Amino acid sequence: MAFHQRGWRRVVLLTAAWFWACLAMSAGVARGAEAEAIRVGYFANVTHAQALVGVARGDFERAFEGGSKLEFQTFPAGPAVIEAIFAGRLDIAYIGPSPTINGFVRSEGREVRVVSGAAANGVVIVVRRGSGIETFDQLRGHRIASPQLGNTQDISAKSFVLDRLKVPLKERGGDTEVIPVANPDIEILFQKGQIDAAWIPEPWGARLVAQGTGTILGEEKDLWPDGRFALTNVIARKAFLDEHPDLVKKFLGAHVALTHELAADPQALRGVIQEQLKRLTTKEITDDVLSAALSRVQFTTDPGAASLEAFYVKGRRLELLPESNFDLKQLIDTRLLDEITSGRVNETAVAAAQADGTPTLNLVPTPMAVARSIGTLARDGLLWESIRLSMGRMLVGYLLSVLGGLIIGVLCARVLWFRLTVGSAVLALQSLPSICWLPFALIWVGINERA
Repeated sequence: MAFHQRGWRRVVLLTAAWFWACLAMSAGVARGAEAEAIRVGYFANVTHAQALVGVARGDFERAFEGGSKLEFQTFPAGPAVIEAIFAGRLDIAYIGPSPTINGFVRSEGREVRVVSGAAANGVVIVVRRGSGIETFDQLRGHRIASPQLGNTQDISAKSFVLDRLKVPLKERGGDTEVIPVANPDIEILFQKGQIDAAWIPEPWGARLVAQGTGTILGEEKDLWPDGRFALTNVIARKAFLDEHPDLVKKFLGAHVALTHELAADPQALRGVIQEQLKRLTTKEITDDVLSAALSRVQFTTDPGAASLEAFYVKGRRLELLPESNFDLKQLIDTRLLDEITSGRVNETAVAAAQADGTPTLNLVPTPMAVARSIGTLARDGLLWESIRLSMGRMLVGYLLSVLGGLIIGVLCARVLWFRLTVGSAVLALQSLPSICWLPFALIWVGINERA
């Protein structure tokens, strides 16, 4: 009788421990188990200054010290970023509103989320010297360059032709053409007289002026009702955001600190930005050019909901977006940003972006931390999904072990030489605790879904 009581006691204790382990694993999954690498995209533009400065100074790496590695990639314009997001080659990116909306609509809301703002304004309309264009209305009948087909400036330029000039685009029978031209190539086409104006982000506008090939006709913000519009946001691939919210939060912690620093005194970081632009574009950006470019940009974490709504309307009118039930609340997810700015996030990420000290890294969560995480997951409706994922992984592992054990057992019972060789080795290995295999599993397959 005593034996049975002790046996049942062991069963109850083991079951409780197993259930607690499942909850802890579930919490770890949703709180962001370390990914092998976090892929971040950005442009060689002043309006992406947080990325330029953060990469140069190592702000982002310090936020992830002792954890996941960061891989940075540069892109010419937004549509290329969205394609990389769709292909699963990018996790976080700095990007403009129009490509973001395009990606959101095309994927029916399954791929993209805006997690923070980065910059407002910073786009100029430059006209070629000698073109005779002195007012916005005189752009009619000319060729206007934008960085890439479907990017934010492309949408703005084409909408301007329809809404302000009140004429159709050339491809629809009009006389005003908007053509995609890479930012570095606009200067060459200005010199050849093949284009008359350019709708471009900084520092490319200030550079054209400094080279003597163009003059600034105006800023795009002058065409917006309140003189301000969102130009750059931080987006995350939805699957990455769902699986690794802690990693996105760490990144945003560094991003917020950089944004505050740039908003306070952008000219103080001019040297760092200048070096990065030269490295990425191989073109020299003078102090005067960069100073003028920075003066036209507002650095902010506000994603600009009104601007996103306006760009969606413009895209629909240009028939560049399919008809859909566009849900702005679903696109913008600033829960992590709100936690950071309200002080409820782990301050390590922000501190690591502002100081050179190494942040404390807790490899094993405390029971209270697990309990708090479970409560957060339950409030967000993610707890049962996380448990389902953990249980599914455990079931797959169990079935694989049963299958392997069954095959080995049958062979040991039926084949003498197998039992004397492999069977003896398996019997010896049974004496090792299961935890001994964990380091080998981490080395062989890493911390990922294969593990």
